[in-house]
Amino acid sequence: MINDYAALKVGDMVAVAKHGSWNITNQGIYVVSKVNKVKVTVQRIGDNYERVFSVRKRRELNGFDDVYHSAFLETVEEQTARENQRRREVEVKNMWREAEGAATRRNLTQLKDLVEKLSQVTV
Repeated sequence: MINDYAALKVGDMVAVAKHGSWNITNQGIYVVSKVNKVKVTVQRIGDNYERVFSVRKRRELNGFDDVYHSAFLETVEEQTARENQRRREVEVKNMWREAEGAATRRNLTQLKDLVEKLSQVTV
């Protein structure tokens, strides 16, 4: 999460994320288009959709979101790291399901292969 929105410069790449009920959802990659002491304006790369964020409150300025589910700015690296972490967690969960299925079918060769794959994965 970016701590000082006022330190952003026009042209910087940032990511927008939003706190959800269970996890943080990614809302895309944006480019900073305007910065002053009060607010930061960002534009989405694909369609130039603009969003405005408060420098003081460090959240999006609109009347629709509450404080607990408001959007915020973060670095692109943080967003990609979270996406990669989520992807690895899904892979491990799927491997565990396959391993449980192999165990119920008593397929030892498939179970050994899946255990080897699971030991190589780092989460």
